[in-house]
Amino acid sequence: MGALFSWILSLVQMLFFERWGLAQALAVVRALQASVERQAPATPVLEALADELGQKRRRELQHLSSELLAGVPVPEALDACPGLLPEEVLACLRAGYAAGNPDEAYREATAYLLRQADEEPRLTSGGVAYLAALLLIGSGVVSFLVIWIVPKFKGIFSGFGIELPAITRRFLALCDGAASGWYLLLGPLLALIVLLLVGGGALAEFFRQGSFRDSRTWLASLFPRINTPRLLRCTGLGIDAGLPLTEALHNAVRDSRDRRFARQVSVVADRVSNGDDFPSVLLSERFIHSREAHLFEAATKAGNLGWCLRQTAVALERRSAARLRTLLELARPLTLLVAGCVVGFVVVALFQPMIELIDKLS
Repeated sequence: MGALFSWILSLVQMLFFERWGLAQALAVVRALQASVERQAPATPVLEALADELGQKRRRELQHLSSELLAGVPVPEALDACPGLLPEEVLACLRAGYAAGNPDEAYREATAYLLRQADEEPRLTSGGVAYLAALLLIGSGVVSFLVIWIVPKFKGIFSGFGIELPAITRRFLALCDGAASGWYLLLGPLLALIVLLLVGGGALAEFFRQGSFRDSRTWLASLFPRINTPRLLRCTGLGIDAGLPLTEALHNAVRDSRDRRFARQVSVVADRVSNGDDFPSVLLSERFIHSREAHLFEAATKAGNLGWCLRQTAVALERRSAARLRTLLELARPLTLLVAGCVVGFVVVALFQPMIELIDKLS
């Protein structure tokens, strides 16, 4: 009974992992923010928070607490605990501390986590496991239909010697092919299920923040706009702290584990230091579109470029969340439509001859 209860708790934790992860990250950020604002150590709050979490998170928070007690700066202490906070939050805090404005960085990180919890649709690792389970159960149902039910219907049809409709002949041919070559279908099916289960965590991480745990994916090389919100937010923090634009760009990638992102931003910083226009460089490097370039040019003339960069980062994240939510809403009826078409095809193929048989017998 205890093992069953433990399994149920593990399943619930898996299904709601993303929400709990965001809540824990928000608690850690607020604890660090309170320590900066009140000039008090954050270790007592972190240790108290660790007592309420699972074993893995408890070890991470205890490690963070020990690093802070040893006098390690907050960004370096957080880098020593990978996976504790999302990469977007870590980049924001690094830029804020490098610019000498940690208070604003904490406020920006808190706002980002709150938006993620309220607005961002996410694919959880539990959702991936659920899809794999549905795929496995559906395959079992189809196998039962092909191996057990369809031969019964074939016996009935052949016993009465009725002429089968074209749709029924096509369906029976498909079933015969699947039954004879089931071992050819089993391998790809098992590979797909294993891929979903093994890669589900990484896939959920990518949908949650556009990156895997250690670095940005190769997609960022093809689509630099994936990294645009992080670049704009970190650069805006540096500009609002009074740093020159080139230095703010370098601070955006200081100590970053994402090498692709660091190389991309370094190219932008070098071109800006050589006298190129900042919005034009971002446009040519495919970080922004022309409408954002015109907006940044106007903000530069008005003297509020830092605020404009940060607000644009928020707008881009909300726009991406809205588009993903629209795709998910469209995926649901399309999935039901496809499933309905498959079920309808099977029902018509099996029962149309039965209707003709009943008409003849009556």
